[in-house]
Amino acid sequence: MSQDGFQPTLIRTTHNNNTSLSIQQPQAPCPGKTPIQVLHEYGTKIGNPPVYVMEKAEGEAHQPSFIFNVTIGDMSCTGQGSSKKAAKHQAAESVLNLLEIDTGTLLHLKKESNGIPEEPNDQPNSVGKLQIPKPGVRLENLRNSSAEKMSLLRRNPLSIPNTDYIQMMLELSQEQGFEVTYFDIDELTVNGQYQCLAELSTSPVTVCHGTGISCGNAHNDAAHSALHLSIQQPQAPCPGKTPIQVLHEYGTKIGNPPVYVMEKAEGEAHQPSFIFNVTIGDMSCTGQGSSKKAAKHQAAESVLNLLEIDTGTLLHLKKESNGIPEEPNDQPNSVGKLQIPKPGVRLENLRNSSAEKMSLLRRNPLSIPNTDYIQMMLELSQEQGFEVTYFDIDELTVNGQYQCLAELSTSPVTVCHGTGISCGNAHNDAAHSALQYIKIMASIK
Repeated sequence: MSQDGFQPTLIRTTHNNNTSLSIQQPQAPCPGKTPIQVLHEYGTKIGNPPVYVMEKAEGEAHQPSFIFNVTIGDMSCTGQGSSKKAAKHQAAESVLNLLEIDTGTLLHLKKESNGIPEEPNDQPNSVGKLQIPKPGVRLENLRNSSAEKMSLLRRNPLSIPNTDYIQMMLELSQEQGFEVTYFDIDELTVNGQYQCLAELSTSPVTVCHGTGISCGNAHNDAAHSALHLSIQQPQAPCPGKTPIQVLHEYGTKIGNPPVYVMEKAEGEAHQPSFIFNVTIGDMSCTGQGSSKKAAKHQAAESVLNLLEIDTGTLLHLKKESNGIPEEPNDQPNSVGKLQIPKPGVRLENLRNSSAEKMSLLRRNPLSIPNTDYIQMMLELSQEQGFEVTYFDIDELTVNGQYQCLAELSTSPVTVCHGTGISCGNAHNDAAHSALQYIKIMASIK
């Protein structure tokens, strides 16, 4: 991508309250910027992104010490800290001091070069040091755009190795009029990778998860997911519900979540056949299909037919049990076939909640293998008073994984992306991303 006219995107890093780094973190020169992020933006602008290398790791497990070297162009500095992030932070800060660059200057240049005067905001939507974005361009308008960057995005593959997706995302956001914010997650994945969230100030607000062997790789992966999502139309067989989702909600409600077991997989590679059995309580049904998802779908549908439950009934029962009467909506805000819900609980209000599920979310890690994040998300949403809806995306990712969106009826409405080797895994991944996002929003003071 061209570097001409580059203007740095707004990048913020946040830390959870239950980590030592959140206490020891050096102060950034201005709110919302860390030296790592400022140096990354500066390096991208001059065509020499910074490269970090760990030179040493020593000390006891309870008191580790890391030394990182950062190189940008022909300049190199080292930094030391009690975590990898703190060491990188110090190294980046040393380079910025030599370059006599601070975040205030960089932000000023951004506003000048964009030609957009800074507007005062006496009532910021703040979450600690985070600014909840005011939703901007609507997702359906974004997907219908014929502008240059969006047209290029539709025509060209998003599977070319070593592509700078952060830069592509930046140029698209500038063209379409929304902001992109990257939030680092302190916890590593179960396989030791860095994590981050990319937040798009669209309407609804869109959140994509990214992982990588470095912080920069995680940012690039999150930008990659966000670019994919920008051109895709989520599909839903009926307003927000599939038989699998309906049966899951029903099972959770009665205390017997459904259990799916694959009984048979046969047929040729070009024409496979799968048989799945689903058990809920003392009831069991089977389903057959040309994919695992289709077989599960049919099995769940068979159970629902026996129970004489359909999605409309379940939605009605849900509203009854919540004590919230259903309101007619003659002007639905649709995104593809999605119905954007009327926003409910405000995201910044979640940080003041001392309820059980929210407190558990703040305290406990979100990196435990085989966790049912869908169930965690359901329990949290019921406690906090918002709804969660999962929408499948027809297209697979470039590496053949299923995709879905988890939509939260918060204020602003939030959509989180998920991928997985099955439809269920994609739903669980989207719920995981949503929980990570809520944890960030709820934990910063």
